[in-house]
Amino acid sequence: MDTCLPCVCPDLPFVLDPQRASWVCEENPYHSAGDVVCLSADPEETEEMAPDELPALRAQSSGQVTGAFLQAISQLAQRKQGPVTYQGLLAEMSTQLAANGGLRHRKPRLSSSQAFDTTSRSFRFFDALHNSNPEVGIRSRRINRSLR
Repeated sequence: MDTCLPCVCPDLPFVLDPQRASWVCEENPYHSAGDVVCLSADPEETEEMAPDELPALRAQSSGQVTGAFLQAISQLAQRKQGPVTYQGLLAEMSTQLAANGGLRHRKPRLSSSQAFDTTSRSFRFFDALHNSNPEVGIRSRRINRSLR
């Protein structure tokens, strides 16, 4: 899905925190039995967007994140160093986003339906993992019986 707008993507329960290199789970996530991975832009970048930048983003033939993804895949393939991990893909996407500039420097964001090791899982278009979530469905907070 290429929306040309950063942060417009499905709500997935896990978001990678790049500073800690660990996954953060939503407070009340909806877990599925699927293996879904989404590459998007950091939402903080969107909040700082000036009103006149939105029409310029919509006028582009592809989104900045999609363009950086395609360039990163091309660069990584040219290096012929074997399988690329998600960590390697994110690093190359950051490099491409910084090099291309665009309207502003954007940071890639990785979200997923399940947590996984980004340093060991290889990026592939065709390879889904068995879902390791201990539960499927929404986890809701229990209401204290004394408050009913």
